[in-house]
Amino acid sequence: MLTNTDLHRTFNNERFDHGGRFYGGWWQGLPKADRARILIDGETTVELDYMAFQPRLCFDLEGHPLPPEVDPYALPGLDMETYREAVKKTVAQLVYAMPGVPLGRAGASKELFPDAQTYANFAGQVEAALGGMAGWLRTGRGMALQFVDSEIADGVIHRLTAQDMPCLPIHDSFIVPASAEVRLGAAMIAAYREQVKRRAARTADPVIRGWTASEQERGAWEEVGPLPSRVIQGGT
Repeated sequence: MLTNTDLHRTFNNERFDHGGRFYGGWWQGLPKADRARILIDGETTVELDYMAFQPRLCFDLEGHPLPPEVDPYALPGLDMETYREAVKKTVAQLVYAMPGVPLGRAGASKELFPDAQTYANFAGQVEAALGGMAGWLRTGRGMALQFVDSEIADGVIHRLTAQDMPCLPIHDSFIVPASAEVRLGAAMIAAYREQVKRRAARTADPVIRGWTASEQERGAWEEVGPLPSRVIQGGT
């Protein structure tokens, strides 16, 4: 298993602008707790990830950026601890659904919603709450969106490779030696900005989590500038 170190990109629908995510690394199948034990050249590692990657990306591409403190998987009136995972699965279904195709219950939704109609009502509630990214819901554009997020990952990998810095990608998160945390964060910010600017001709910043300290986050933003107000004020 540990010999699987070669990565490859998997494209879909016989198109090179659909899919494109990186697969093949042995670390990708590990639980997060086990990934935290990975060493690179004997050094402990850190893993940073884009928070709510695809929905936030959709909002940014549509020109309706979410405030950094907003969790798109937390719906008004629903207990976050109970329903967040069901909302997350439903959002993914809506992004990848073809027009006119009913959604099937998935994951935690099967336990929370005993029949198809209650789930359909729930999915409608989720969809209504995500009006700012409506252009990506039930449109069959899921693999096109996945290509955009894979290009962001590709940008992160290329930036770090150019610095001779090893990087282990897991789609929306990346593992590097702990000493490279600031460089990883800067690469993630720059790669995200680049793709949004290229595709939507506007600027947008990601929300990144996993920082070991606020000083590390601030250092990453200082490399690319300008600093968001939440970083200036010491928040995350």
